[in-house]
Amino acid sequence: MLCILTVAERLIQQAILQVLIPIFEPDFSNCGFGFRPDVVLTTRYVRRSKLLMKVIGTWLTST
Repeated sequence: MLCILTVAERLIQQAILQVLIPIFEPDFSNCGFGFRPDVVLTTRYVRRSKLLMKVIGTWLTST
């Protein structure tokens, strides 16, 4: 059953998050587009469009 988190539960979640983010953040791919702290939405779109253009350009030149 879903419920609203209590203040204590939210505090524990944030404490765990602050410990885990520095450990796992370096392992994330730069091409990942899920929620990431300190990554601006426009930066994601720019990276995605550059990657797409690179793939399309490679495909067009190889055919």
